[in-house]
Amino acid sequence: MNNINDEMLNKFIDKELNAEQIRIIDEAIKNSPELKSRYLALVNADSVLRKMNFESVTPDFTKSVLQRIQRRKLLAKQQKHFLFAVISLLGIITLGIVVYLFYQIISLASPESDKIVTTYSKDLGDYFSNLFGKKNISIFGSVLSFIMLVSSYFLYEYQKKSKNNFNH
Repeated sequence: MNNINDEMLNKFIDKELNAEQIRIIDEAIKNSPELKSRYLALVNADSVLRKMNFESVTPDFTKSVLQRIQRRKLLAKQQKHFLFAVISLLGIITLGIVVYLFYQIISLASPESDKIVTTYSKDLGDYFSNLFGKKNISIFGSVLSFIMLVSSYFLYEYQKKSKNNFNH
């Protein structure tokens, strides 16, 4: 009587036991109010579960889910590459500005700085000086602003697609 668990009661309800086991459990249910209440609770649960209508899925459900997963992976990969490109470009521009500023500081530090700065670094400094000069700095600012706007748009669209894919 005490060794009858819910698993055995479920098998009893589903008629998965032999005649001897059915007789033993039936007798135990009649003699034990505790076992009878557990049995009735399981019968009620079984009845409710059998009455439920289960939604059927389309035959290509698995394929559809796998395609969504692949699209998410692809979008995440594209976003990483895009962010890497934008951050690299910003890093290169920042490095150019730092080199230009460093060159200007060295050039203005002392009259002897021309002797310290080699021809190569002077040519490089002149190049960055021309590149980030007064004429071009507003162009770079505009380009950076445009890049930030475009990247913000793509990040916004990616987030919107992610939410839509998650909700559907």
